[in-house]
Amino acid sequence: MRRLKIFGKSFGLFLATVLVTLFGISANAQNIQVSGKVTDASGEPIEGVSVYVKGSATGSITTAGGSYSLFVPSNGTLIFNCLGYEEVS
Repeated sequence: MRRLKIFGKSFGLFLATVLVTLFGISANAQNIQVSGKVTDASGEPIEGVSVYVKGSATGSITTAGGSYSLFVPSNGTLIFNCLGYEEVS
């Protein structure tokens, strides 16, 4: 009769997958989803505004309707930047 190898290669791969998944869930729990609409002074939506997290590569660009949505750290600062407008944070 063969012995079951619990700590064999397959179990190690399974365990690594579970740990990475749990760590990813834990790390993602610190982020929040932020969404909104960018408009000009008259209330018209602005397309193509760069919306990004200060000091990070995380960002998005507004749609034709001025909408954006992205996940950011709960303590992050958003920067809004568009050609012809003053940068806002």
